[in-house]
Amino acid sequence: MSTTSSLFIDEPLIVPFTAAETIVRLSQLLAHLDGEISRQIEPLRAARNELLSAVETGDQAAIKSTLYASQQQLVALYEAVKTDEAQCVALGFPTPAFLADAYSIAPVNVESVTATFTLTGKQILTTLSFERAANARWYWLHEVSHFQDKPDERVEEAVIQNSAPLFDRLRLPSGPRVLRIKARNLSTSVLSDEFTIHVPYLNEK
Repeated sequence: MSTTSSLFIDEPLIVPFTAAETIVRLSQLLAHLDGEISRQIEPLRAARNELLSAVETGDQAAIKSTLYASQQQLVALYEAVKTDEAQCVALGFPTPAFLADAYSIAPVNVESVTATFTLTGKQILTTLSFERAANARWYWLHEVSHFQDKPDERVEEAVIQNSAPLFDRLRLPSGPRVLRIKARNLSTSVLSDEFTIHVPYLNEK
């Protein structure tokens, strides 16, 4: 398979969709490359730096060309390691067998969830970002509620959906919120573990 045709791999962990995601993905990989594949470090670093420079200048033609070049480098790395399951796991790549199974989908890693809070007027807005899940195309944020008088019972409600690993400017009530993220594709879905965030109160320091 040629590198050019491989760019049609529909998996953003291999070929990220945007310049920002590509820069982040390249940085993640550069932190983990070693052994026989360490020779990929310099091409990946050069691709990241050129893409970052294009983004900083805002030159759309340069962004387009350097993004494509960066994606080519990512595909070349994937082609080099895809038959080594341990390397795929270490670098955050799904294996070809995993991608080929429409019913294979990885749950969102809740350890990767980052919550940020913004005060707008008298409203605190919450933004959640997280790493993509392999074979996922959409993400649903679920909020979990427990009843004080019936602690064994729970209600789980879908709050918002997005195709990107980001839930932006959410109006969540202040206090502790128990959440889960459902990763979905056209064939199946999987829920993450529960995680808790604390949405600040307006007068909280």
